[in-house]
Amino acid sequence: MAKHLSKADIEAIINIIDGWSDYKMTWDEICEAALQVVGKKPTRQSLNANKTIKAAYTAKKKGLKTKRYMNRWFQM
Repeated sequence: MAKHLSKADIEAIINIIDGWSDYKMTWDEICEAALQVVGKKPTRQSLNANKTIKAAYTAKKKGLKTKRYMNRWFQM
């Protein structure tokens, strides 16, 4: 459990979020992916508490929902 994230950790986690390609993305999945990159597993609460990470997550989540909606619409 990581309480403090360095600037490098934050940048790495934002890169994970930006590169996420699966339609489903959760805080828990980001925490697991962060473990592989930064060497420690942050809590979803610590990620959500960071304004920069939260903004990246929210924007990506919105983009994934739009992408999923568009794919369903064009399959009709």
